[in-house]
Amino acid sequence: MATFDLKKQLTIHDRGLLRQLLGKEPSMQGIDWGAMPRNKIDPLIAAWEELEDAQKRHYQVVLQDVQHLADPKGQRVLIEELEWRHPGSLVQFAALLSPSDKALWAFLKAICSIACSHSPAIQFASIPACEDPIQCMSQFYSELEKLLDLRYSLNFLCRSMSGP
Repeated sequence: MATFDLKKQLTIHDRGLLRQLLGKEPSMQGIDWGAMPRNKIDPLIAAWEELEDAQKRHYQVVLQDVQHLADPKGQRVLIEELEWRHPGSLVQFAALLSPSDKALWAFLKAICSIACSHSPAIQFASIPACEDPIQCMSQFYSELEKLLDLRYSLNFLCRSMSGP
């Protein structure tokens, strides 16, 4: 497994996606997201340092999860889910340039969908960013865990039925 590097994660993501994830934090509200060059993230690092430890840990876990979804296996899972559940979102997903941005976009869409609809299902509806996506994070992880457990169980069952 790759080592998590916060500065790298903050550097590689689209500024608009990072703003959706972090922009509601008081320390992040003074950042001019659009004017920040890709490799000059000093204002973002300074704002990150002002976060409380619990918030830093929370966002680090989020970014670690996104990092895992950005690897080839994670991208396949995201594409399969979009093809199956939300084929209309594939164009927007494909328009994103990097696997890291695709993973963060999917994460934000899933969180936003849960927070806005309070639905137990993960959805990728065309809805604006949530006022507070953090409020439904535990529900998202619970639903994602169920989805991954189901996928694992089905894959195991299919392999065992197909023989050696």
